[in-house]
Amino acid sequence: MHTAGDVCHGKPAKTQQAHGLRTLREIGADASSMAFGAASLLPQLGATRSKLVTKAVRVAFVVVLALSAALAAAFHHIQGPVILAFLPICATVWIGADLLTAYLFLSQFYVDGKAGSTILAAAYGLTGLLAIPYLLAFPGLFQSGPLSIGDLQISIWLFVLWHTCFPLCIIGASLFDPTLARRVIAPGNIPRVLTGSVALTIVTAATLTAAIYFGRNHLPVLVVAHGRLTALYSTVVAPAFVGWNALGLIVVLRRCRKATRLQIWLGIALFTALLDGILNALSPSRYSVVWYVGKLEAVLTSTVVLFMLLVGFSSLYRRLYDIARKDSLTGLDNRRVFEERFDNALQSNRRTTNHIALLMIDVDHFKQYNDRYGHAAGDDALRLVAVALQRSLQRTTDLVARIGGEEFIILLPETSLEGAQQVANRIRAEVLEENIVHESVPLGRVTVSIGIGFSERKRNLTPTALFERADRALYDAKAAGRNQISTRTEAVAERV
Repeated sequence: MHTAGDVCHGKPAKTQQAHGLRTLREIGADASSMAFGAASLLPQLGATRSKLVTKAVRVAFVVVLALSAALAAAFHHIQGPVILAFLPICATVWIGADLLTAYLFLSQFYVDGKAGSTILAAAYGLTGLLAIPYLLAFPGLFQSGPLSIGDLQISIWLFVLWHTCFPLCIIGASLFDPTLARRVIAPGNIPRVLTGSVALTIVTAATLTAAIYFGRNHLPVLVVAHGRLTALYSTVVAPAFVGWNALGLIVVLRRCRKATRLQIWLGIALFTALLDGILNALSPSRYSVVWYVGKLEAVLTSTVVLFMLLVGFSSLYRRLYDIARKDSLTGLDNRRVFEERFDNALQSNRRTTNHIALLMIDVDHFKQYNDRYGHAAGDDALRLVAVALQRSLQRTTDLVARIGGEEFIILLPETSLEGAQQVANRIRAEVLEENIVHESVPLGRVTVSIGIGFSERKRNLTPTALFERADRALYDAKAAGRNQISTRTEAVAERV
């Protein structure tokens, strides 16, 4: 709790200070600047450490994927158990993750108009849509009895198509815009491009599925009875889409040192798709060990970029939350935060019957300051005043907020009247210590007027009553000549 105490603040002198005192203050200012500079490096060091950790996680993730694929390839001849539920579970993840990723890319495009996002959305949307008929046509899941050779090809060819279309779309997006962020669609064209992209993706998926279904008896045979893969698949088809994914990986990461986070995770997605293709080429049949591992790699292909997007959206929500609660000019809390804390403090005041004080602060003659020095200088002055206000508070429970223009407010819960006046005197002295030149006023420096609204154990006190009490006290301080402190308790006004 703030208590009464002596506050040493002499009357500001207009004349130049003694050389020795000025030297001490300059030394102190230099020391403060050095300390502030050292402190400002801490967030940068923290950010650097975070980047190193993120890079280490990516490298470890890729190494684990490569080692698991190599281990599975070493035992490619081993046939695993037939777990019919395994594929539906994996396919559900593929479909859901791919379509959700496509939706997030479209949402991003709708906001920023980056054309690369629509192509990436098409890549994931197409693979998600093709995975649906792949699952429906997979032998033994939704139909029983022997299938014709043609019907056996539907699922495998859909699998080949989506593993080919995905890297081709990524390559197309990277060639169209290497940064995936440079080319921007005009805001007026965004809805039309978005609608066209969605329609084209759906039509393409439907067309490819229809072509596979109606041409199933004329397609090269890639799988025969009991799920055994033919030599054509293992030696030609699978290596072909492995090559497409490898090419996509090279195109996306061709500027590895300057690659964005999105490009890196797209590269990892292509790498997992590449491993999936290699393992499928080594697989002697369905439900072999490498087949199972390949399906897990496909799950990662669908989810790694989704995870990156969700993490990005979480960070965005956090930034938006901070923006909604911070004053953009001074970095102080804004009026919304003040009202929340003020209401909570009054509720606590009613329960505990503790004192509470509200300090309304106004920068004196601020309009004249802006007229003389310009609005940019006025913004700098407000920032310095905000620093002085923060420096004046000594408890974490105290709150300083900017409520508009040159007006600030400080909430002092569980504070006596003497303690509130002590804080107000400290604020006035700290603002003077900032030595913000203001030649349009007699004192020659920026000053503040402070109104103190105070409540003594009042259970029925309303936010409006205390706020108006502080506001009237501020009016009293300004009417008394500014650079003053005035107090209102109940119906009593006292000027300090």
